[in-house]
Amino acid sequence: MRVLIAISAWPGHFMPMVPLGWALRSAGHDVRVLCSPQEVDAVVRTGLHPDPRLLGLPMVWSTRLMNLFSAYHGTWRYPARPLHPDTGEPLDLDTFDMGGWWSAAVDTFGRRWRQDAETAAAYGREWRPDLVVHDPLSAEGPLAAHAAGALSVVHLWGPTGTEEPLCTTGGFGEGDPSRNSRARDSFGPDSPFGSAELASVLDQQLTQVLDPCPGEFGLNSVGARLPIRFVPYNGPGTLPEKLPERDGRPRVCVVWGRTTTRGFGPVANKVEQAVTAATELGAEVLLLASESDAGNAELPGQVHRLSEVPLHLVLPTCDAVIHAAGGGSILTSMVCGVPQLMLTVAENAEKWSAGRLERAGCGLSVRNYEADVPAIKVELERLLSEPAFAESARRLAGEAQSMPSPAAVAGQLESLVSAR
Repeated sequence: MRVLIAISAWPGHFMPMVPLGWALRSAGHDVRVLCSPQEVDAVVRTGLHPDPRLLGLPMVWSTRLMNLFSAYHGTWRYPARPLHPDTGEPLDLDTFDMGGWWSAAVDTFGRRWRQDAETAAAYGREWRPDLVVHDPLSAEGPLAAHAAGALSVVHLWGPTGTEEPLCTTGGFGEGDPSRNSRARDSFGPDSPFGSAELASVLDQQLTQVLDPCPGEFGLNSVGARLPIRFVPYNGPGTLPEKLPERDGRPRVCVVWGRTTTRGFGPVANKVEQAVTAATELGAEVLLLASESDAGNAELPGQVHRLSEVPLHLVLPTCDAVIHAAGGGSILTSMVCGVPQLMLTVAENAEKWSAGRLERAGCGLSVRNYEADVPAIKVELERLLSEPAFAESARRLAGEAQSMPSPAAVAGQLESLVSAR
C-alpha cells in the first residue's frame, strides 16, 4: 500500500514516527514523507524518502510567538525578554509594534498555510495514499487523507494527548486557539490561519491514535487508541568506542535539545546549572549537548562531552538523566529505565508530560525558570539516593517494552486499511 507520513516542522515530532516508517517500508509498502525543504536533511538521514512540497510553518517561530503572547498577557516568567519570532533577538516590548507586526505575520503565514493546505489536498488526490500517518500539529496529513479517502492516523510524540493544551510558560487565556495541541484548533474558525470548514475536516480525521505511552498514563485523546512500543530514534550518530569506566560514583546524563535555546533564548539554557549540580553531588556526568549550548568553559574531569551520540546508546549506563522535558527525551529515558529530572520550559510539559512521570514515581521536575543549582541539586539528590525512583523507572520500562512493536502495528494498520 501507499503510505504518506506528514510532519510539522519540528524534528522532535517526526522522530517517534521513524521506526514505524521503517517497519512499513520493510513490509514492502511505498512510504513517503511530506515535508518542507527545511526537513529534507533530517528525513534523508533516517533512510526514508522526503517529498518537500510544503512551505511549512516553522515551529521555532511558533514557540517564540507563544512566548510573545505570554509576555503581553503578563505570564512570561523569565528575567530576560522573549525573542522576536522572526529574528530571534530579544524584544523591547515597550517599542515593539505588536499590532503592525501581527497583521503582517497573519498575512504572510496565512498565505503560506493556505498554499500548504491546497498542496496537501492536491497531493492526496494525485498520489492516492492508502494510509496517512501524521503528528498532532500537522494539518496537512489529515487534509491529504481526506482528499484521498485514506485512513488517517495521528502519531503522538510523547505524553501529551490530542485533547491536551499546548502553551509556554504561564498560559495566555483559555480561548486562544494556539493553546491546543490539536491541528483542528490551531487552524479552526477562531484562528487567523483557519476556518470552520477546515476544522470540521480535521475533526473528522481523528479516529485512530498511535500512543507510544503505557496505558497507565491515561492520555486524553479522541479516537481509538492503538498502543505502539516506543523505539528510540535520536538521530544518526556513532557509538563511542568506549564509554568511561564506572568508578563507583553515580553517573548522570545531561542532555539538551537544540530547539529549547532557539525558542526561549539563552536564559532557558540550563546545561551549566545541571552539570554544576551533578558534580557538586559527586556524580560523573555524560554531557550530550551542542557546542553552542554546552559552552566553551573548561569542565571538571568527571564531565565527559559526547558529540552527536544518540541518547539511547548511553542512557543504560546512567543512574539519572536531566533534560528539558521534550517528548523524545522523556520516552527514551522511559524505555531505558532511567529516573528523570525534567527542567520544564512549557506549561503543558509541567502539567502533563512531567506530571505523568512524577505520578508514575520515576521522575521529578523543576520549572526551567526556577532551575538554579540549589533547586536542581535538591531533586537530583533525591533521584540518586531514594531507590524507589529507580525501581519505578525499571517497572515502567518493562511496561513500555511489552507494548506492540512497530512491525506489529504496521500489520494492524494494514488490516484497518483492508477493512475500509
